[in-house]
Amino acid sequence: MTFTQGIGDKLRALLNEMTSSTGIITQAEDTLNTKISDYEDQIADEEERITNKQDQLYEKFNEMEAKLSELKSQGDQIEAFFSDDSSDD
Repeated sequence: MTFTQGIGDKLRALLNEMTSSTGIITQAEDTLNTKISDYEDQIADEEERITNKQDQLYEKFNEMEAKLSELKSQGDQIEAFFSDDSSDD
């Protein structure tokens, strides 16, 4: 008497092969996990680059505001000087 594998046995063998540690599904999952990890690294790098650029822009803005305040103060002094000068007339 000979036994042949039925469709259930063949399907189970195929699924076991596909889901084993060297199977196609595991390999595809590993590939996707690697890509996800790479994307996460790229995102972290871009976030750091953006944060650095943001810090630079804040610093430049603060420097600009300080210069603007200085110029305003000088303008006020010049205005006061000419205002005092014209009241002497």
